[in-house]
Amino acid sequence: MVTDQEIEREFEEFSVTIDDLSILDKLKEICILCHPSATELVEEWIAPITSAGCNQEPNLSSLAEFERKQSLSKEKKHKQQLSIKLEETKPLMFSKDTIDEVYPLFHRQYENYSPAIEL
Repeated sequence: MVTDQEIEREFEEFSVTIDDLSILDKLKEICILCHPSATELVEEWIAPITSAGCNQEPNLSSLAEFERKQSLSKEKKHKQQLSIKLEETKPLMFSKDTIDEVYPLFHRQYENYSPAIEL
């Protein structure tokens, strides 16, 4: 579990000081809900802020938006992982109508194969 000290240390690397305990509590809540490490959390906070040239200090309203983006990102990653797992485990089913489409692929894969014993 991410601690206040870890979050503060990571923000301090970017010269951002967090004095408000409610901000730290909200940051820890985001870590619990979305599972980033303190480093990932701060990097994901700092990257868009610095590229936009905005204020780097988090506040409760900006953290609410950040939390929404984090949860959407987490859901998207989870859906991608599920689709990959489904594709990997999808059984190959052929019928008499579709086997001819697959046979050339299968045949090419084994065209250089010769059994050890000739019949």
